[in-house]
This record gives sequence, structure tokens and C-alpha cells, in this order.
Amino acid sequence: MSNREPTQTTNYKALEEFVVNNDELLQLEERIGRFNIFDALGIVNAEIRHSNFLAWLLDPNESHGQGPLFLKAVLMDLLRQSPPELRAINPVEIDGAELRGVEVRREWRNIDILITCKDPNFVIAIENKVGSKEHSKQLERYRETVAKEFGKTPRQFVFLTRDGDEPTDEDWTVYTYEDIHRVLLRVRKANAASIGDDVLAFLDHYIRLIGSRFMDDPKIDELCQTIYKNHRQAIDLIVDRISTVPAYDRIKQTVDDSPAWTVLHTTKKNIYTTLIRLHLNSSATQSVWQMLARRWGPRWFQATTHASHSSS
Repeated sequence: MSNREPTQTTNYKALEEFVVNNDELLQLEERIGRFNIFDALGIVNAEIRHSNFLAWLLDPNESHGQGPLFLKAVLMDLLRQSPPELRAINPVEIDGAELRGVEVRREWRNIDILITCKDPNFVIAIENKVGSKEHSKQLERYRETVAKEFGKTPRQFVFLTRDGDEPTDEDWTVYTYEDIHRVLLRVRKANAASIGDDVLAFLDHYIRLIGSRFMDDPKIDELCQTIYKNHRQAIDLIVDRISTVPAYDRIKQTVDDSPAWTVLHTTKKNIYTTLIRLHLNSSATQSVWQMLARRWGPRWFQATTHASHSSS
């Protein structure tokens, strides 16, 4: 018997255990593999689509039929978190107001979402960043545009990002998709009986999308760690067999271009072994993970990237 045969037998056995004896993998698939309309439409990282949906939710005159319900909830939360000097209006005033004459505009003077209200009188400008960064002093330009157009009207500028990125202009308030998730979840729980079934379905899909793609899920981390611990040989074997040199080169170039990554060891034979030897910074890893997800499939790679983090 050659030396290769025991290795093949061991590999087959590891793959069989990974497929057959893996309850955690079934739980993970159930958690991250549920149908989501926004996922199906390919708009997970489409900034314009997120802005469209949020503008629809926040507009009291839109077809969701909930009036200012979502707008008031988001504004109350935003104002409570904002420094007093950056608030367009006191949150107590919003709580008791009817919000008359609200208009929600998309891409007004290139501002993602602009909310104006006549009574009480205020303006809210929202710059939404899902996968891109601010550029060419756009926040400063937008602030000046609003000031010129609306004069002394009380106004607030909101910088909405996935991870709470700091704006370059100090007059902008930081707000995150985690905040949006928390507010919408609270509104959904408190008003489920009065929200139409079709709107409720879309709202549920959007809440799950933010929760699974934009936020950390401790249960997913736990499942991935368990899967990798119990089936490390099979996972390493799978990645080793599908790795390619061109993919390696693209990944390594991305890593080399980022100051947040430090390569401790590399080998073109096994990309997975290379990546788990990196010092990882969560805010700087998404471009590499997205590249790998496109190469090997988002569901499978979501599991392996979590496993990679736990092994580094």
C-alpha cells in the first residue's frame, strides 16, 4: 500500500463526516440561507437601493400606509443620540408633533435623502454610505448647499454608515445601520397588528438583511467556530482543492494595498492557510471577503471567513 492511500482514506472520511455528521452546518444554512427578497434582487450592497427603501419608509405620504410612524421613530432615536448643538429640533417636540407638510426627496442636489417639514419647521439631510467612502469634500459641499437653500431653517446633517464611520465635517451626526435595525425592529414589534401584511413582509426582510449582513451575529460566530473545530481537515481540504493562483494574486494585492493587514506567512498552494495567518481588522476586511465570496459563493464563504477569524 502506498503512502498516498491512507491520506486519501482519511480525506474521504473527513469529507463524509463534514457532509453527514454536521448538525451545526444545517443550523448555519437555516440561519443564513433563508430567502430574502433584497438578497434575491442583488441589492445587499447597493447604496442607491438602500436609500430608496429608507426614503420610502420615512415618507409619511408613501404607500406603506403608516403615516409618520417610521419617520418619527427614526428621528426620535437620531435626536436622542445627537449632541444638542447639532440637533435640528428637540426630540420632545417631535414626540408630540403631527409632522405636517413633510417631503422626502431622493438625490436632491446629490444628497441621498433630504427630509423637509413645515410644522414643526426643520430640514434633515442624510448621506448614506454602504460600501463607498466620502470624497471630494462632499459633506462640506452638501452642508453649504442646504444652508444656502433653506436659510435659517433648523437643520441637521446625518452621516449614515454600516460601522459608524466618522465624517470629515464636524457638523454631521454619526448614525449607523445598527441604529436603523434597532429602531425598525422596535417599531415592528410594537405595531405588528396595524401594519399591513405586505408591508410587514418587506419590513421583516429588510430587518433580517441588516441583521445578517451589516451586523455581527454571535450565534453565527458560535456555529462557525464549532464547525471548523469539528471539521477542520475537511474544510482545509475543500479550500485547498479549489484554490487557484490567479485568485491568490488578486487577494494578496488587495491585502498588500491595505495598511490594516499584516501578512505573516504566504503560500500559493493554500490561500486559506495564508489568510488565517493575517492580523485582521474588522473594518478593513470586507473587500477581501467580498472578493472571495464572489469566487467561492457567499453562503459557504460566510462560514469559512468566520472560522478563519476564530483561528487567527
